[in-house]
Amino acid sequence: MSRMDTPRPNAMQDDRRWRFGPFEVDAGEHRLSRDGSVVPVTRKSFALLATLLGRPGRLFTKAELFETVWAGSVVTDAALSRAIRELRVALGDDAATPRYIATAHGLGFRFVALVSLECGGCAELAPLAPVRQRLVGRDAALARLEQALAEARAGRRQVVFVTGEAGIGKTALVDAFASRHADRAGLWSAQGRCVEQYGTGEAYLPILEALEDLARQVGAAAFRDVLTRYAPAWLAHLPWLAHGADPATLQRALADASAQRMLREIAQAIEVLAADRPILLWLEDLHWSDPSSLAVVAFLAGRREPARLLLLASFRRADASAAESPLPGLAQQLLRRGQAAELALGLLDAGAVADYLRLRFGDGAAIPYPELAAFVHRRTEGHALFTVAIVDDLVRRGSLAEVPGSWRLSAPVAALDDGLPDDLRHLVHDQLARLTDDERRLLEAAAIAGTQFSAAAVAAALQADPAETEDRCARLAQEGRFLRFADAVAWPDGTVASGFSFVHALYWQGTHERIPEGRRAEWQRRIGLRQEEAWGSQSGAIAAELAMRFEAARDVERSVRFLRLAGAGALARCAYQECIDHLRRALALVPKLPAADRPRTELDVLLPLGAALMAVQGYASSEVEATYQRALALCEDCGRPGDLERVQRGLWNVRFSRADLDGARTAAEALRASSHGDTALVFDALSKLGHTALHSGDFTAARTHLERALAMRDDTPASAYRREAPRLLAYLSWALWYLGEPSGALACAQRSLASLDADASVHTRALVLGHAAGLSWLRSEIDAAAAFAEQQHALSVEHGLPYWRAWSDFILGVGAASAGRLDEGLARIRAAVDAVQKMGTVVGTTSWLYVLAEIEIAAGRPAQARAALAGSSDLEACGSRTRNAAETVRVEGELALAEDAGPAGRDRAEHCFGVALQIARSQRARSLELRAALSLARLWSSHGESARAIALLAPIHAAYDEGFDTADLMRASAMLAALRA
Repeated sequence: MSRMDTPRPNAMQDDRRWRFGPFEVDAGEHRLSRDGSVVPVTRKSFALLATLLGRPGRLFTKAELFETVWAGSVVTDAALSRAIRELRVALGDDAATPRYIATAHGLGFRFVALVSLECGGCAELAPLAPVRQRLVGRDAALARLEQALAEARAGRRQVVFVTGEAGIGKTALVDAFASRHADRAGLWSAQGRCVEQYGTGEAYLPILEALEDLARQVGAAAFRDVLTRYAPAWLAHLPWLAHGADPATLQRALADASAQRMLREIAQAIEVLAADRPILLWLEDLHWSDPSSLAVVAFLAGRREPARLLLLASFRRADASAAESPLPGLAQQLLRRGQAAELALGLLDAGAVADYLRLRFGDGAAIPYPELAAFVHRRTEGHALFTVAIVDDLVRRGSLAEVPGSWRLSAPVAALDDGLPDDLRHLVHDQLARLTDDERRLLEAAAIAGTQFSAAAVAAALQADPAETEDRCARLAQEGRFLRFADAVAWPDGTVASGFSFVHALYWQGTHERIPEGRRAEWQRRIGLRQEEAWGSQSGAIAAELAMRFEAARDVERSVRFLRLAGAGALARCAYQECIDHLRRALALVPKLPAADRPRTELDVLLPLGAALMAVQGYASSEVEATYQRALALCEDCGRPGDLERVQRGLWNVRFSRADLDGARTAAEALRASSHGDTALVFDALSKLGHTALHSGDFTAARTHLERALAMRDDTPASAYRREAPRLLAYLSWALWYLGEPSGALACAQRSLASLDADASVHTRALVLGHAAGLSWLRSEIDAAAAFAEQQHALSVEHGLPYWRAWSDFILGVGAASAGRLDEGLARIRAAVDAVQKMGTVVGTTSWLYVLAEIEIAAGRPAQARAALAGSSDLEACGSRTRNAAETVRVEGELALAEDAGPAGRDRAEHCFGVALQIARSQRARSLELRAALSLARLWSSHGESARAIALLAPIHAAYDEGFDTADLMRASAMLAALRA
C-alpha cells in the first residue's frame, strides 16, 4: 500500500511545547526530552508525534497520518509502523498496555495520555478525547478493583488474584483498569509478565520486568538510588541500571545475598517508592511463574507494614493445577489469612454481548443487535475471547459488512451458523486454513519463537530477510490477525527488531499444535543458534530459554550446557529451587550424551547441585550426601584440580552437621592430603580439622589445628585468610574456655569480633556473633550472651539464616529462663531444638538438651528433664568423648538427686559426677572438670565429707592462674572457703 500527496507550504516557526509524564516536546526545536535529557528520534517520527499531540485522544487514521507526515512522499504502511515502533521505544511505551500511543487495529492511532500545551507563553491543558474501550459486562469487577486501589492509596496494601479460564477476559479487565489510571498524576503502574516455559524458567522474570517498567517511570538515576540503598542485591541483577553504581557495593550485595534477603530488599524498595506515589503492580499469567516470583508475592502479601501498594495477579487455576504449581496452595493460604482477595471472572451474559456489538459497530448500524447477540451468546456461551473471535470471523467472511457510514448483516442471523467453527480451537484452525501458505508458515515460526517474540527470531527460523519478516509480522498485527505489537527487542550484537505477541495464548496454542515435530525441532535449532550467536558471552541472561530450545532441537550437548549456565544464574540470585530444577533436568539428559562425555559433564552438574541442595534441604540432607558421594566416585575417573576439594568440603559439611565426627575428620584429612602443597587448601583443611576436633571433645588438638591455621597468614591468599580468620578465632575461643583459660578465651572472642570487616559475609557475622554469645553463656555471663544473641537474631531474620536464628533463640531462651520468665524461656529453647532437628542438624545442639534439662530440674520438673536428656545423643556417645559428654552426664547426676533424695539417688548421682570428672580429665577440659568437681564436692559436703570435698576441689582450683572473676571459679572459691571454715 502506498500514498502519493502534494507537498504543503512551509509552516511558520512553531512555538508549541507539549508536556506529558516526564516528557517535553518542543515543536520549534524539533526536540523530544525526558527529565531534561534529549531523547533521539528521527525527523519523521518526531513529526508523527507532534501530529498525534496536536489532537490528544483523537483517532488519526492511517490515511490522515500519511497525508500529514509523509506529504509528497511515496511510502508503504511499513514506514508508519516503523515510526510508531521508534516512538514507543523512545517513550518506553508498550503496545499491549499503552500509556501514550494506543493502536486502533486496522484503523489508526491515538495519543491517550494527559497532555499540557504551552504556546506563546501561555499554558493550558490539551483537550483529551475520551477513549472508548471495548470492555463490557465487567462493571462490578472494575468497581472492586477501584475499591482495592482506594484502600491501597490509604496505605492498606492490597493483593487481588484475578482468576478465570483462558480467554475469559482477565487481561482485558486489568488492562482496562490499569489504562484508566496509568497516566494519572500520583500513581506508578508496572507490569510483569510470566512466560510459558518448557521446563524451569528464569528466576524472578516477571519481577525484574516490573522493576524495569518502574525504572522508566521513576527515572533511572532516582530508581538506581533507591535500589542502591534498599535493594542492592536486585540492582546487581539489572545490569543496564547498575551501570554507574559502586562496584564494591554490588559485589558486597552479591556476597551477602540470600533468598530471604532478596525478599526483604524488594519489599523495602517497593514500599519506599510507594511512600512517594502509590504503586499498581500487575503480574500477568502467574500460573506460569517461577517459584521465586511466587515467594515475592507471598512476602509482599504477608507484610504487616503499611504500604500504598495494589498487587494484581492474574492466573488460570486449571493451568496452575495441571502444572503442579505451588500457586493454588499459596493463593488459598493468603485468602484464608485475609492477606489477599480473589476476583473470579465468569462468562458474559447476552446483554453484555449486545453491549459489545453496539460498542464495536455503533448505534446507527443496520444490525438487529438483540437477535445477533443471542446468536453469538448461544454459540460462545459468553466466553469473552470466543465472542470477539466469532465476531471478527463474521467480519472476515463478509457476514458483517461495512457500508458507507454504517454496518449491516449480509444474511439473516439464522443463516450465520453455516460453516462457523464450534469452539475457539477450531476457529483458530479455520482462520489458519484461510491464510496463504507464506502467512501460515510465518505464524508457525512465530509460535516456535514464543508467545512473545522478536521478529529477528522468526527470521532466523525461516532463514528469511529480517526486515521483510518484520514487515510481514507488522501487517498481521495491524490487521489484528493472530499477532499484536509488543516492545522492540534489542540483542547484544546490535540486532534490533520489532517485538510481537500472539493476541492470546490460545491463538499461540492453536498455531503451535499444528506444526510437525520435525519442523519444530529444526526451527528451534535455528532460533537457538541465532540467539546464541547474538548473545555471545551474555548468553547466561537467556540460558533457560536456550536450554529449552536446544532440548526441543535434540541438541543435548548444548541443552545441558545452557541448563548448567541457567543453574549458575539462579544460584547467583539465591533462587535455589530454580537452580535445582535446572540441574536435575541436566542430569536427566546426561545419559543421552556420548559415553565419553558423560562422566565429566555429570560431575560438572553435581558440584553446583550439591551447593543448591544444601541451601534448600540443609547440610544433613540424604540427597546432599548422595550427590557428593556420586561426585566423589566421578572424581577418581575425571576430576580436575579443585573438584575433589569441593567434594570433600561438601561431604565434611554433611558429616559434621550430622555429628558423624569420625566421618568429618576423615573428610578433612582427605582434603589436607589432596592439597599437594596448596597452602590455601591446607589452611581450609586445618580449619575443618580444628572445628571437628572441638566438637569431638579433643580440645588440645582443636587448639593446635586452629592456631596452626591462624599462623598461616603470610602463606594464605589474603582474601581467604580475611574470610576465615574470624571463624577460626571464634572456634579457638571455645577451645580455650574448655581447656581452662576463660580470660584467654574472652580475648580471643574479642579478636574474632574485631576481625570482621565490611566484606565479611552475613554467615560469618552470624557465626561469630553466635560463638561470642555461646562463650558468654559458657562463662555464665547471661546478659552479655543475650546481647550478642539479639544481634545474631536480627541478622538471621534479615537474611534468612534459619540455623543461626535457632541458635540465637536458644541463647535468648536461656536468658529469659534465668531472668525468671520460665515459660517463655523453655518455649523458646524447645522451638530452637525443634527447628534444628527438622534441619537434620545434630552437632553443636546436643548441649541445648542438657541445658533444657538443667532448667527443668531447677523448676522442679524432673519428668520433663528426663525427657530432654533422653534426646541427647551425648548420653549414648559418652564413650566417644564428645564436647558435651561431661556436662550431659553431670546433669544426669543432678537429675538423679532431683528424682530420688534417698541413698539410691545419691549413689546414682555420685557415679554420674565421677564419670563426668573422668571424661573431662581425659579431654583435658579443665573447665568441665571444675564443674563436675563442684557438683561432686557439694554432694560430699552435704553428707559431712568436707575433707574429701576439699581434697577434690582445691587442686583443680589451684591450677588456674586467670579467670578468677568468672562464675565457676568464684563458686569454687566460695565453696572452699566455706568447707575450710
